[in-house]
Amino acid sequence: MALSDNLTHYYKFDEASGNLVDTVGALTGTANGSPGTDTGIIINGRTFNGTTQNFVLGSDPGTVWSGDGSVSWWAYNTRAHNSGADDSHLSSGSVGEFYGLLHYTDNNLYAGWKGISGDDRVILAASAGNWPQTTWTHYCLTWVNGGTTTLYCNASSIGTKGATSVGTVGSASFFVGATWFSGANFSGRLDEMGFWTRELTGGEVSSLYNSGAGLSYDSIIGGGGGSTFRPRRLALLGVGA
Repeated sequence: MALSDNLTHYYKFDEASGNLVDTVGALTGTANGSPGTDTGIIINGRTFNGTTQNFVLGSDPGTVWSGDGSVSWWAYNTRAHNSGADDSHLSSGSVGEFYGLLHYTDNNLYAGWKGISGDDRVILAASAGNWPQTTWTHYCLTWVNGGTTTLYCNASSIGTKGATSVGTVGSASFFVGATWFSGANFSGRLDEMGFWTRELTGGEVSSLYNSGAGLSYDSIIGGGGGSTFRPRRLALLGVGA
């Protein structure tokens, strides 16, 4: 199976400003509060001020997530793991709540599904290892409906939860850089976020991590798993724009 199989939405976060562009589907991320742009893990990433900036994706990921799924992304957290802050990379809610990764005020991390037949999220104490500060970190959340939810950090499984009950978020919006219920606006940068309607394998997660270099969208759809082309490096050498 190719890494690009069942990839339904992908965001490069390369825009200089404005909305997020969906490279695979047609689900635009509408900007709230004018998120900025800075260096990403690959080319650019979008910046979030921790108070007012986020993107709203709409409800489509919840529609297609009726069974197994995965979401992969890179984050540059600027608040410490023990900050006591409400920080969310990705979330949605309605009949079934979904959290890509939430750092809550209790300094725990929450990832996965809640609210269908119980709490099926991975829950673990935040630490400098799973919520590093001011460094690019790769996260991936995978789940099997009726099976196991797994949270990866830098290609290592850091938590699992069995008997996952996948919900339908219905018309509720997905928020990037915030939660659906109280804001929980993220402070930092995000980059390279992809949604799949299948469980990614541990080997595929390792390919996306790519020894800490990240994997570009072009490499994902081309089946690459090695070095990642980075135009900004050429620019520093005076080659290209």
